[in-house]
Amino acid sequence: MFIYFTEEQRQRANAVDLEDFLLRHNEKLLRSGREKRLASDHSVTIRGNEWYDHASEEGGAGH
Repeated sequence: MFIYFTEEQRQRANAVDLEDFLLRHNEKLLRSGREKRLASDHSVTIRGNEWYDHASEEGGAGH
């Protein structure tokens, strides 16, 4: 299934501070050097608006 996002929607998503977003949604984060890790899934790291899942070797920004 493909979901189309407008350029404005992509820009807004890429500007989201994921750490702040996750904390406001009650996700616990653990410090890991310059990054944070999800307490619920230690393979996912967050830095600014970028995320990376080390287990699946996938990542992205904002979305």
